[in-house]
Amino acid sequence: MGISYKRRSQLKNCNKIRLEKQHNKTMINNINQCLDTMDSNQLQYILNTIQSTLTMSEDNSQPVIE
Repeated sequence: MGISYKRRSQLKNCNKIRLEKQHNKTMINNINQCLDTMDSNQLQYILNTIQSTLTMSEDNSQPVIE
C-alpha cells in the first residue's frame, strides 16, 4: 500500500517549507558575514539608506520592501 495523495501533499509542503527556511537561514548567515567585515561608516550608511527607504514608503503608503 502506498502513501495517500493527502499525505504526499503534506510531505511535499513540509519539504518546501524546510527548504525555504534553510535558504533563508543561509541568506541571513551570508548577510551577517558581510556585516561583520564592514566598518562603522559603512554600517551607518546602510542604516541611513534603510531608514530613508522606510520613510519614503510611509509617505507614499506603499511598501518598498516586500
